[in-house]
Amino acid sequence: MTRVTLARLDARGADRDQLVRFLTSERFPFHVASHPDRATVLERIDRGDFDERGRLVRWVRTDGADTVGLLRVEDADDPTPMLDLRLGEAHRGRGLGTAALRRACDLVFGTLPDVDRFEGSTRSDNVAMRRAFRRAGWVKEAVHREAWPGRDGARFDAIGYAMLRGDWQRGTVTPVRWTDEID
Repeated sequence: MTRVTLARLDARGADRDQLVRFLTSERFPFHVASHPDRATVLERIDRGDFDERGRLVRWVRTDGADTVGLLRVEDADDPTPMLDLRLGEAHRGRGLGTAALRRACDLVFGTLPDVDRFEGSTRSDNVAMRRAFRRAGWVKEAVHREAWPGRDGARFDAIGYAMLRGDWQRGTVTPVRWTDEID
């Protein structure tokens, strides 16, 4: 199995051109900005969207140090940070999403001692990402109906997942109690 690692990213320095290339040459159909142009990416870099202030930003790499994706952990100074993961088109469908999610948990829980839960969400029709979350031990916690905007005014359900520090430490999965409805 291919080993996935996370490498620090310097968006305003040495990695700027690679970041622009990655985000503009790939398609991310399940993200709101599915194919950003160069000007948009440069604006985001200049605005600090890929800086380490309040977030963790890493390249997702494989054994051979090939860059296969981008990981951003938003709200890293919050008790519940949020995941943003993008894999390049050529690297999807190979189990790298699951491995990247596991490394993301190692990063968050291993470096942020005040974090007890780590969240992520995806569109309901992003079946591959939903499977990756489940295979990595994340638990489906929420369905936000028609909360994710798509193209041409379409709206999709947003599916929320989380990993708890205790589950990560023990290698367990604590399911949500869905039978607690109030009449």
